[in-house]
Formats: sequence, structure tokens, C-alpha cells
Amino acid sequence: RVLRPSPQRSPPPEQPQPPRPPPKNAGYAIPGPMYPPKPSMHQAKVYVTVVEGAGMPQTDPDGACDAFCEVFLEASRYELAYGRTSACPNTARPVWNEQLMYGVDADQVSLVDLKVVLMDWNADGKNRFLGQLRKVPLTELMHNRRMDVWLRTMATDDAGRPLDHPGHDLDLDKCIVHLVLEYEAPLVDAAVGSVLLDPTQPPAAV
Repeated sequence: RVLRPSPQRSPPPEQPQPPRPPPKNAGYAIPGPMYPPKPSMHQAKVYVTVVEGAGMPQTDPDGACDAFCEVFLEASRYELAYGRTSACPNTARPVWNEQLMYGVDADQVSLVDLKVVLMDWNADGKNRFLGQLRKVPLTELMHNRRMDVWLRTMATDDAGRPLDHPGHDLDLDKCIVHLVLEYEAPLVDAAVGSVLLDPTQPPAAV
């Protein structure tokens, strides 16, 4: 009698398991800064240093907040230039110390405002609005040359209208951001192409 091996039964196919949601920020890189286009010699330069913030709300169940700032130059609510800081993970007191440089035509300075929006970064791409700071007219910065200010988030825009963003359920009136703003006149007159003299410096000897 010849013994033959019994046929082996193949194991039942594994049932696919639903993917587990990743923990907060796991496998995701915290986004770095995004810089606006480099200004030309014919444009005035606006330097925006976003130093730090305080009073960030608890936007996540674990009490964390990954705050970053979006910085705009706008005229008549039309955005001319955009930049942003990196996100500071899991803190109510973020420290950025990041500088963004913007260019604006000298004859347009009186029409342009600087706007800073505070956001909470989320790994799923659904960043949350935390508030908008008081706008700074560039004419104010041009006259002062340098401004070192702490600005608070607002629930309304400059016209008193409620900001059309979610986030009013958060305690936003405690969010403040430290900014250092600097203005530098253009080096070259765009109309004639000649080098402009800096009025803050003494004239060269002849």
C-alpha cells in the first residue's frame, strides 16, 4: 500500500483591517516657512519678523496647538503678496523668530496694508483659523521706519464686520503675537533708473 500525502489546505485569506488613524503629527513633517517673491531694486522693502506668540488656545483634545502665521500685503482687500512662518508644534507660547521680506512699488505704499492671520496647523490639511491681527498701513511703517509691537487677534475686521471664519468657539481674545516691522526705501528710482539717496544718511563729499 502506497501512502500518499494528504493535500494541504491553504489558510483562509486574511481579512483586510481598516487603517488606524495616525496619532497627531505622526509621520507628517511640520511645514516650514514659505517666502514671498524677492523684491527688485525698484521696490521698497518691508521686513516682517514674526518673533513669538502667547495665549494660543487649546485646539486639540490633547490641549496642543501648532500655530503659524500667514503674512499678507493687500490693497483694497486684494492680496498682493503672501508668506508664512513655520508651525510651532504643541505649545501655547510659540517662538518663531522668522523674517519675511516683501517688495512693494514706492508709489503704491499708501494703498497697501500688512495683514497677519494666525492659524493652527493640522496634519489632515484642515488648518484652523485662530484670528486676524490689526492691520498695519505701510504709510505708518514708512513714517516710523521700524515698529516693535505686540498685536492681539480680533473677532471683526477693520470695518467691524465679523470675520467669516470658524473658530469663534475658541478663547481668541488672549492670542497675541510679537512683530518687528522695518521699512527700507527703494535703491533705484523706477522712473529714471537713477540711484536714490537715503535721507537718513549724510550726503557724500564732493
